[in-house]
This record gives sequence, C-alpha cells and structure tokens, in this order.
Amino acid sequence: MRKQGKYGFNPVKIIKLTDQNRQRTFDLHLYQPKNRQPQKTPVIIVSHGLASHPNDFSSLGKQLASYGFLVAIPQHIGSDQQQLENMLNGYSRELYDLQEFINRPLDITYVLDELERRNKQEFNNRLSLDKVGVIGHSFGGYTALSVAGATWDFQNIKNYCNRQVWEANLSMLLQCQTLDLPKQEYNFRDSRVAAIAIINPVNSVIFGSQGLSKIDIPIIISAGTNDPATPPIIEQIRTFAWVKSEDKYLFVMEGQAHFLNPPEQNNQINNLINLLVDFKNVDDNLFTTYNNTKSIAFLKFHIAENNDYELYLYPSYWQQISDENYPIYWLDKSAVNELVNTYNRFKPAAIPTLSPN
Repeated sequence: MRKQGKYGFNPVKIIKLTDQNRQRTFDLHLYQPKNRQPQKTPVIIVSHGLASHPNDFSSLGKQLASYGFLVAIPQHIGSDQQQLENMLNGYSRELYDLQEFINRPLDITYVLDELERRNKQEFNNRLSLDKVGVIGHSFGGYTALSVAGATWDFQNIKNYCNRQVWEANLSMLLQCQTLDLPKQEYNFRDSRVAAIAIINPVNSVIFGSQGLSKIDIPIIISAGTNDPATPPIIEQIRTFAWVKSEDKYLFVMEGQAHFLNPPEQNNQINNLINLLVDFKNVDDNLFTTYNNTKSIAFLKFHIAENNDYELYLYPSYWQQISDENYPIYWLDKSAVNELVNTYNRFKPAAIPTLSPN
C-alpha cells in the first residue's frame, strides 16, 4: 500500500456543483481509477479541514483511486483556504462562516445525491453508492462524524464553554461558537455512509458522550501527540471511548502536529499558524505513507469488503512497521477499558473523568 495500486489513476477532474436549495456553489475534485475493475467502484468522500483545500488531499486521492476507489473531495466554501485569505486581506472579518457547522455535512449529502444523479450517464452506472466511506481532517472530522450519526449536545457545549477554567484545547474556540446558532436538533446522519476515517477531529464538546454514542459504524480515529489544536487526550481518546461501534480503531502517531500540509505559498498564513501553534510536523513522506496505508486498509476492508486487508488492522502489523523515531500506537475495541483507566489515572484535574459508553 506504500506503492501505487494496480488500477492506476486518471488526472483530477474538477466539476462545479450548485445546490439550489442552499444557493451554494462549490468545486468538487474527483479522482478515479484509470483501469476498470470487475466489480462496481466504491466511493470515498473526503472533507478537508479549516483553512484547507481539496488539493491538500491530492496524494491520498490518487493513492485511493489506484486501489479502485472513486474519491470525491468537495471544497467547503466559507471555511476553506480562500476564506482565510479573504480574512487576512481584509475582505472578511471571520476565519470561517458559522453556518459551516450546518453546511459542511450538507455538502457531503449533496455530493452523494449528485453522484447518484450522474451515475448512469457519466459513470456507466458503476458507482457503488449505498455503502460509502468518509474521510475527514480537523473540521472535516466534525463533518464526517456528523454524517455518521453524531448529534449535537447543547447542554454539553454550554457546560464546557461557560467554565471559568478551560482545557488547553484550541478547538474549543471553534466548538463554543455553536452556542450562537439556534438551539434545535441537528442530526445530519446519511444512511449511505458506512464507515469513517477521521484525523485530528474537532468533536468532543459539540457532540459530547451522548452525541458520539450514536455512532455505530466502523470508525478509525487518528491523532498526533504534538497537536495543540485538537489535543489527543481531549479530542481523540475521549471520542474513541464514547463511540459504540464494534469496529473502532485509535491510531496515534508520535510527533504528528495538526496541519497535514503547511500552506507554504502564503507568508501571512504561515505567520498566523506560527502564532497559534508550535508547528513541528513529522517528515511529510513518513506521515503520508502511514496515512495512506491505514486509510486504504480500513476502507478496503470495511467499504470494498476485501478481507485480504483485515491483517493491516491489527496492532501487531503497526508495531512491526513503526518508525523508532516516530512510533505508532494502534488500539482497537479490546483496549477501551484499559485506556479509560489509564486516562483517569493520569489526566489533569481540570479534565472530567472518562467513562466508556
């Protein structure tokens, strides 16, 4: 899985979509296998993070396509790189539009609806759309959890955000702003989503244990030990304990920070990032290798239903390939109770005790 798959990939295709109901127009980047496979083509949607862009996931898109997936990456206008540039250049007062908490999961559902509409004419009816996977990074992790069934918990948001002492968690600044949205039920579950892979997700406050307990589909949660934006002990370990899925995995990489691809082309953006976080990422090639490998294995097994990839989902495999300078910690459902006990023993006093659902 470190090498390109046997199906190859076509050049990225960018199409412009307009959801008339929301008056929302955005680009969709499509990566497709070059060579035809005998079975229908499984579909993966990727949701980028705050101030990011679909291009940041081109490596993953190409690699997944070469293993037989169609990969669709929507540009979430209002919380993408362009929105950040607009703010830095004085064209916007906000880093992101608050409505993005609603629009992002609706983007995923709209993309799936659109692929269904185009399937017969543009894809020879070969797309498999009743069982799709979603990958999400950071704000995209929130997006993936939303379409997987996590529901908002305003009481939990209020309890956390009105505390006098906050945890060291930059993502709370994002999550607490949802208190300015109407207090109503927000449920974006899309029944076509059958598995999710989330990286450095924003999630613990907006969903809480009750909202995350609604997830019962396969999930892999990835974290980095050097992530101050969504700290793993707060934003990922709690998520791992709270989701109810029988097939759940926690992937923690030593040294990985929050940003997958630093936006080197814009000095203003770099300066802003350096003010917010101590940006020290692991080697890009190493992280890309690990990320592509776990994503392909997880999705080939749980979405493409290829049992040959199950062996890559065992802790023993990752212990074997782990780099000694940037070790990997891989846990599955069997480790939940031990993880919770260790978490409660060593957590800071300001962080509530953790209980598995």
